[in-house]
Amino acid sequence: MGGYVVAASFFTLGLASWQVLLCLLVGICIVQLCANLVAKPSQMAGVPYAVICRQAFGVFGANIPAVIRGLIAFAWYGIQTYLAANALMLVLLKFWPSLASLTNSSFLGLSTLGWLCFATMWLLQAMVFWHGMNAIKRFIDIAGPAVYVVMLALAGWIVYKTGLDGISFTLASKSLSAGEQTWQMITAHGAGGLLLLRAAA
Repeated sequence: MGGYVVAASFFTLGLASWQVLLCLLVGICIVQLCANLVAKPSQMAGVPYAVICRQAFGVFGANIPAVIRGLIAFAWYGIQTYLAANALMLVLLKFWPSLASLTNSSFLGLSTLGWLCFATMWLLQAMVFWHGMNAIKRFIDIAGPAVYVVMLALAGWIVYKTGLDGISFTLASKSLSAGEQTWQMITAHGAGGLLLLRAAA
């Protein structure tokens, strides 16, 4: 979900749809190359990344890259849960508008309803994790295709509601010069690459 938010945020930079796609592809390819280079020693030796790190960092020093990878995973777990909680909150408010009274107060950036949704999504994810890797794999096998089915269904519904005239590939709210577009694309390449960096971590 974080990837979709990042991709959507590129439009606020003033980029056109083809520029957003190009930035994502280039950034992802760059990080994919780096991730493969990092994984190559583990693949050749048949040992985990943490063991390979001992060659460069030593037995105890290898904890440093391991902790860094863990912190990245921890942060992305929170980000994904936060985004999912916001999506759940929007759905709840759509079908039960009376819940809007729970959005008046705020603590650490989340309303009461936001925290309830966050806790719900956290528990749902934890339930999958507690059942082990096989449960995660089965969940991904189901959830992966389901995401695209829902996305296509929503896209079809939007087109049905707005008509073909409502489709636009230029969603930017501001126009940029050629130089400004080039600079925005360069900075967006790195952000696009972070999408895969998160997965590699």
